[in-house]
Amino acid sequence: VEHEPLAGHVAAVSGLLDLGRQDTVLQFASIGFDVAQEEIWPTLAVGGTLAFRDGGIPDAEALASLTEELGVTVLQLPTAYWRMLCTELDNAESPAFDGVRTVVIGGENATVTDARAHRRTPLTHSTLVNGYGPTETVITATALVIPPHEPIPGNAGLPIGGPVGERLLHVLDDGQQPVAPGESGELWIGGPLLAAGYLHDPVRTEERFSHDPFAQQPGARMYRT
Repeated sequence: VEHEPLAGHVAAVSGLLDLGRQDTVLQFASIGFDVAQEEIWPTLAVGGTLAFRDGGIPDAEALASLTEELGVTVLQLPTAYWRMLCTELDNAESPAFDGVRTVVIGGENATVTDARAHRRTPLTHSTLVNGYGPTETVITATALVIPPHEPIPGNAGLPIGGPVGERLLHVLDDGQQPVAPGESGELWIGGPLLAAGYLHDPVRTEERFSHDPFAQQPGARMYRT
């Protein structure tokens, strides 16, 4: 991942989450995971506060204490952890989460049932953001934003939303042609916010990154998810 697409993603995420100097973001992810870059750089770029936690995965009580102590306003959590958190906080009352305005989840599929469980927790007042994106598309490539008072979309699986920033989304058949609405296909992600490829692995890079025939810019590429 080169600097330019990461910088573009930082700007896109800052806008998506409406980050500002008043925000405190908990740096939850291990530094070895790509999502850590999404917690760190957008926060610092807007002059916000980056809050750190000690090692180990906190349970609901520990996270509540940490959130209240540090004044956290934005949480970015792995979907599996968030699901566990919703179970532990089901129908609970905890003013410790009152300052959290946005919860971002990602890393695996979330369901409508999960989102409904979120609304039975002390985080019910927060905006829920369901993010999706492989590292090759520079972290979160798509996002579904669900404000607290809006209906939860979807039937079983929670939708992954639309493109983040300047990304382009194509749902294509085996011949790389767009499928009709309602038909199944494979998601390809284009635009300037893509990784350069796999380090020292041109064969794999060529397999996954292709010319984007739908883009107007010369040399445009897209990634096969």
